[in-house]
Amino acid sequence: MTGHLLFIFPHLAIPFHSFEKEFPVHIVYIASFIQEKLGNAVDIKFLDLVMERIMHQPMNYNDPDVIKRVLKEKIDKDIPAKQSEPLIIAISCYTSYQYLSTVKILKAIRDLAEEKAIQKPFVVLGGYHPTVVPHDFDNLGVDYVVKGEGEISLLEIVSACIARGTVEGHDQMHVIAGKILKNLDEIPLTRYEIYQPYLELYPRLSLALSRGCPRACVFCLEQYLAGMKEPEDRWRSFSIPRAKQEIENVVKTSDLWLRNVEEKLVGIYDPIFGYNLSWREQVVRFMAEKRFPYKFWCETRIDTIKQDHLPIFKDANLQIMLGLETASPRMLTLMNKTRQPQQYLDRLRKIMAQSSQIGYGPIVLNLVCNFPGEDLASIDETFDFLTSLTRAGIVFTTTGHFYHMHPGDNLYLEPDRWEREYGTKVYFKHWWGDEATLSNGCIIDASRSLDFKTASIAYREKICNFYKDSMDKTTDVRYKFAFLKKIKAEGERIERNLHVYESLVGNKITATAT
Repeated sequence: MTGHLLFIFPHLAIPFHSFEKEFPVHIVYIASFIQEKLGNAVDIKFLDLVMERIMHQPMNYNDPDVIKRVLKEKIDKDIPAKQSEPLIIAISCYTSYQYLSTVKILKAIRDLAEEKAIQKPFVVLGGYHPTVVPHDFDNLGVDYVVKGEGEISLLEIVSACIARGTVEGHDQMHVIAGKILKNLDEIPLTRYEIYQPYLELYPRLSLALSRGCPRACVFCLEQYLAGMKEPEDRWRSFSIPRAKQEIENVVKTSDLWLRNVEEKLVGIYDPIFGYNLSWREQVVRFMAEKRFPYKFWCETRIDTIKQDHLPIFKDANLQIMLGLETASPRMLTLMNKTRQPQQYLDRLRKIMAQSSQIGYGPIVLNLVCNFPGEDLASIDETFDFLTSLTRAGIVFTTTGHFYHMHPGDNLYLEPDRWEREYGTKVYFKHWWGDEATLSNGCIIDASRSLDFKTASIAYREKICNFYKDSMDKTTDVRYKFAFLKKIKAEGERIERNLHVYESLVGNKITATAT
């Protein structure tokens, strides 16, 4: 008996071009695991609507009729219409930006099945959004929502469907906690090549060498997911030999398959790369010794970096983004980034100085402005700190953005507490439920003394002045151009959001983009 498993990766209801370039390696991990366990008993196919939309512009993939047609064409082409061979559709609603698209896909599946245009499938849903708010998908024909990790639970579901030989759906949606893979080496070496016909269309590939994060930053969804795990499971990694294999594998696959390469770059999408410092040192030393003709990109925490790590990172061609978020000691404490904010900032200053001395970088610092509890003084503290680095001759870049509330973070879970203690006001608590509000999760009044308008104007002035100062300090034309683009983008983005805020509070806002 053969079963047919169709993975669907929904497009984003509004385009985010940087996100759309990121390879959905999480789907390939799950597919590789299931193929390894079931072999020829399962036929695996993929429908990547992110890439389909890019390939078939200007088709409107927000049109339910387009989704319905694309889905039927995929099933007709790749999946034999045999009622004795069950069809399982697994949808990865990875982010809340994919919620509306996922709803349209689910309705298309239900309609096609009712019309008998396709055989009745068994529908499984996973990803961050359904993990946190599974009942957003009630009455849409979903059989199972798998919360958290999906490999073991999806394997059990697919195996059961194949054993029965027919699809017997549920009258109501079942929500289950995904079983945790404590030993990541149980996942077979990533079979990137199975992700066809989309693999070669991506500009770069990615991998993840570890899962989870033991820390508890209040804006982070990993902490919510970690609540379903034992403490020892909150950071797990491939073994060192296996991590080396995965790195060699992604480089080899990139060389062999990619046709649309913008830059020879591999993303390491661990929530925190190298929480175990000994593990990371051995992995990065391997990368340095192999001298791969690729840049590697990762995110990690400031308090996992020591100055003597930087020369190894440089030799490995490893670019890092550090989660600074804010340079206000009060806000660092409020975000639960650290209990020793001054030591945290002192460590970062030394790291940045060392990076400049050895010519490593530029390091990227992630910033979060307008976080609940923010005020003008804390914004000043952040930019005074950044400016002091620039004026010390240190070249770096930032990914500055306004805090954006997501389901599962602490503001979402405890809005009354934040309002009571800081006066935080959320304007769009369920922003993901309407195409008109998908960009509006960032529109909040952070505190009693800082409304969104005041924060926007102050942040725009600070960030644009910082980028201009950075342009003056660097001689590298690439970074001058990058800072110029950031100034334009920040001004346009903030202006759009200010107009939304104006419509909410009824105040005329006349500020113009810098």
